[in-house]
Amino acid sequence: MKRIAILTPGFLPVPSVKGGAIEEIITKVINKNEVESKYKIDLFTKVDSDIDKIKLKNTQIYQIDKNAISGFIDKCINKIHLTRFHDFKFNKIYNILKRSNYDYIIVENNFFMYEYIYKKISKKTKNIKFIFHLHNDFGNAGKSNELMEYITKTAYKIITVSDFLKKRIEKMFICDNVEVLYNTIDMKKFYPSGEHKVNKTLKFLYCGRIDEEKGLKFLTDAFVEVLDEGYEAELDIIGRAYFDFEYERKILEKISKYNNIELIGRILNKDVPNYIRKADVVVIPTISEEAFGMTLLEAMACGKCAIITNSGGMLELADSEGTIVVKKEENLKENLKGEIINLIKKPDSIVEMGRNNCKKIIQSNKFDDENYFDNFFKIVDK
Repeated sequence: MKRIAILTPGFLPVPSVKGGAIEEIITKVINKNEVESKYKIDLFTKVDSDIDKIKLKNTQIYQIDKNAISGFIDKCINKIHLTRFHDFKFNKIYNILKRSNYDYIIVENNFFMYEYIYKKISKKTKNIKFIFHLHNDFGNAGKSNELMEYITKTAYKIITVSDFLKKRIEKMFICDNVEVLYNTIDMKKFYPSGEHKVNKTLKFLYCGRIDEEKGLKFLTDAFVEVLDEGYEAELDIIGRAYFDFEYERKILEKISKYNNIELIGRILNKDVPNYIRKADVVVIPTISEEAFGMTLLEAMACGKCAIITNSGGMLELADSEGTIVVKKEENLKENLKGEIINLIKKPDSIVEMGRNNCKKIIQSNKFDDENYFDNFFKIVDK
């Protein structure tokens, strides 16, 4: 049985007792391995008391703590959007890793951790194959181009969540070790229970972080103008700020005057399908390049119409008959406002658009949890 170390990003615990998209994906892998018993896994994760209750036969969980000094630094650095200092104590991870002879070390989306661990381990042994699983776009302070280039030169494999990311890497760097593996969902949880009936007052839904790159301000500004012009519609907002609390405060201050806009806040992952089912239209106004588009996938699986921006990997998911794509480069607020009003005027089109979205996802086997474990390790073992 092959031995694998999985190094989680370190922001949220794994198994995903506190949610998190990447954490959910890693949890899928270790849970399926409990059934398949194909690999012996050492899992390195952030400390959380809820993990103590979880017992796994094929996975050894190492909870990596942080001391008071590093915890204080984390809080300060997070406020200014840098991640060089981290919840994880990388040296503690290395001290555990060096005691075992792994076939693979899989690093999940943490550039700095990859660099630190690879440099340490490669001095000790050349036999371990390093795999980097990239879930986000790169080219910022926490995921610099320099570190991405280092990973392309040293990793046995790089797994990306979209063809968009794969092409980005191959355009910038000389490499032939990049493979695409789309994120997946439990289709049974999201599949619509019946024909969608449009709400009398059209309900729009935003689900994601509240920060600048996600573009929520453009959506709320557009929606406020729609309401001010006398149109009837509702907007539910799921999510809160992770870092930029001033950005969030300004948005909340503006929407507080409107009863038709509701901030729901954070919710549990298991409750996401219910909120999507209650909505008529899911809006994803991202202004950065979206690496994949999990919210879009969930909306399509639920049989919902969607409005998205022309952003990165989302375009690989979008169905032209069920998803409205607006340009993010210019006049985004006006573009969103126009599409929202069009749907309010023609609500009958929403049902057919949602049906087309669901049909596309159901017909593909790329996005179902049932296939993720096998597809993941086909890439790892190839």
